[in-house]
Amino acid sequence: MASRKVLREAGAHDLTRIADAYERWANVEAAEGQPNCVRPRPESELNDAIAAGLLFVLEERGGDVLAVAGVFNLRSSPDVYVELGGTYVDRSIRGYKLQGVLFEVRIATVAVSQHEARITTAINPSNGGSLKRSAESLFKVMQPIAEQLVPCKDCEKLASMASCGRSCCCDFYDLAPEDKRELSRRFCERLTDGTITLVSGDKSLVFDVECPITDDDDYRRALRDYVDGRWP
Repeated sequence: MASRKVLREAGAHDLTRIADAYERWANVEAAEGQPNCVRPRPESELNDAIAAGLLFVLEERGGDVLAVAGVFNLRSSPDVYVELGGTYVDRSIRGYKLQGVLFEVRIATVAVSQHEARITTAINPSNGGSLKRSAESLFKVMQPIAEQLVPCKDCEKLASMASCGRSCCCDFYDLAPEDKRELSRRFCERLTDGTITLVSGDKSLVFDVECPITDDDDYRRALRDYVDGRWP
């Protein structure tokens, strides 16, 4: 039987639940001796993303947070850069390629709300699953801009990275403008009456999508016009 959940825009009231989810995920990885792939953003950045309508949670209705994904501003001028980050998917719902959907909902939202922004992401090369999803989502390797490297100055791995000629433990990727439209189209095509169904073998993951690009008439119309090529 399919389990019904909701992917929605996060609000300020979700911050404690999101922090608890990040802590829960980190504890599971630590207990199993796994590399820590949990990369929560500072609370100030989460608040900024919430204020911009760019932080998303997937949750059981009235239950646990099962995934988090955000968009964070990197640079405002002369060119606008944003970063897709803070992403984690609970193990209980892995295997459905959910991370691809999380890429798409954020890209489609940015396409409408910050149309000129260059969309980037950072991925540790040891994280094979995220690398695969980013490639499927058409991201290409980029040279990092200065703002992407700001967190590295306080990173405990900085010395070891420098010794092997790297400026960061992550590699950086961005999305070409034409691919931003393609990913937005993919998101629209997944939706059936505001619901997305992902299938893995004989199991399915069904969730409603409740965010401005699906629920607000103006946002929904703007996204459709963009996907259909009626504006650049």
